[in-house]
Amino acid sequence: MTAICENSLFNVCSCKTKYHLPISLPLYDGRCHVDLFFKYGLNENDFNLQLSYGRKIIFIDNRHQHYRWFANYGIQSSNVKIFTTYGIHQKYLPSDPQSVLQQLDNIFKNKFQLSTTTIGIGECGLDDTSNCSYDFQLLIFKNQLKLAAEMKLPIVLHGRGVNSFEPMLRELKLHLNDTHKIHWHCINSKTNLNVISNFLN
Repeated sequence: MTAICENSLFNVCSCKTKYHLPISLPLYDGRCHVDLFFKYGLNENDFNLQLSYGRKIIFIDNRHQHYRWFANYGIQSSNVKIFTTYGIHQKYLPSDPQSVLQQLDNIFKNKFQLSTTTIGIGECGLDDTSNCSYDFQLLIFKNQLKLAAEMKLPIVLHGRGVNSFEPMLRELKLHLNDTHKIHWHCINSKTNLNVISNFLN
């Protein structure tokens, strides 16, 4: 970001010091939590002010905590488009898994009156740093993979820790076909990506 003029993100800027993003180019955030914008102090007026020069923003809003699935929030602006994924993150596993998994199923089978544009399942996966047992994480993950396969929806994958990748990718092979769309985030610079090469073969 140091090469881009930050003023050009939302304003028309004529400085000659850095690269300017054309105002007609939409900004895209492929994984965010829109409700946290409001939690940390932003409001709808802030968005409208920042976008008053015409910049458009596309958000993929990950609702990955089951107790926040039905929170009523949004940004009413013609310059903002929000697409939503719903899932059960392995750090926020429910105490009543069957009930919550049924709710997730109902979300994707349109049994709730939601105002969101739903485009995927997740984020979900396996995480070595979760306080929940590996077996419990795996149970919830498998259920979400089966739902993604049934509904033919992309999956947002969260994998953290050297022990998580191989079993996580093995489950993907078991439950999803070769052309299923996957968005994998949460990979750091120390990750051994050889396991991905093995998965692709």
